[in-house]
Amino acid sequence: MKTASRAGRTPRRPRPRTAITLAALAAFASGLQAAGAAGGPGEAFTLDLTRYRTVDPKLRTWVEHAPIRVKPAGLTAIAAGTGDTFVASAGRTLMRIDLGGKPVRSADLPEPVRCMAIAPNGDVAIGFVRGFVVCNPDFEIKAEGPELGEKAMLTSLAACSNGIHAADAGQRIVWTFDPTGRMLGRNEGPPEGGFVVPSPHFDVWADADGTLWVANPGELRIESYGPDGKPGTRWGRPGFAIEGFCGCCNPTDFARMADGSFVTAEKGLARVKVYRSDGSLESVVAGPDEFDEDTVGLDVAVDSRGRVLVVDPKRQAIRVFVRKPAGEKKP
Repeated sequence: MKTASRAGRTPRRPRPRTAITLAALAAFASGLQAAGAAGGPGEAFTLDLTRYRTVDPKLRTWVEHAPIRVKPAGLTAIAAGTGDTFVASAGRTLMRIDLGGKPVRSADLPEPVRCMAIAPNGDVAIGFVRGFVVCNPDFEIKAEGPELGEKAMLTSLAACSNGIHAADAGQRIVWTFDPTGRMLGRNEGPPEGGFVVPSPHFDVWADADGTLWVANPGELRIESYGPDGKPGTRWGRPGFAIEGFCGCCNPTDFARMADGSFVTAEKGLARVKVYRSDGSLESVVAGPDEFDEDTVGLDVAVDSRGRVLVVDPKRQAIRVFVRKPAGEKKP
């Protein structure tokens, strides 16, 4: 199958699937040292993250409401739009849930759902391992994307008025399709190194103006690309401290709020944070002490009320976080 490529782009030699840049490795090593890593030749490697599991109370400007329990096993993904419902997936089950937590509609799909997005018209794009479908708001399939090959591994979708973007962690490419599923192009990331994706966490978001935001997890940052595919803003820095992204590959997931700020989620030190549109830390939604140990897969969304919804696979629940009222004293 032939695919479209970005105009004027010189093909790069394929990189190993586990490629990590020297800069990312250096940053990771520096973070380990700062975190108190120990262990010489022949000694067991230890890493003390105790001090990073608590968060400065001044940054905690969110409070958790009652979680939404999901009955089907295998909770994986969530997407929210401008309406009074959101959509979640568990295994092959797709569920529409109202903002009070009550199930409204469900449907069974042919294979497990990995990711999804809601388009401005209410359509739902649903990603599987190697392809995706587009459903209307009643979960009836109306379009289907192409098979992306054996190496494909879709981990995120973004839907806007004129198309669908699919983040493929297996091939380290963000594909672009029209609303009918016809392929329009591909984005391989910054010219100096492409997207660095050491693990199956690779997220994408599309603004209404066509700007594409992509998590480049191996570089521990978020990057923007214009409608023409040209790189734009990038922000993020490595570090175990709350301002940075820790480990080898974070953030794993992110979403944008109405004011242009970012909600991010990390693995390793499981934490959900809000960054301003310029990339500066604003607040902490939930810290490591609010998740079970080794929690991975914190998909995030922002609903029409401005609440942060977090998929918690270990607790089989959608966690709901709300900003503290203005004027309320911080702990």
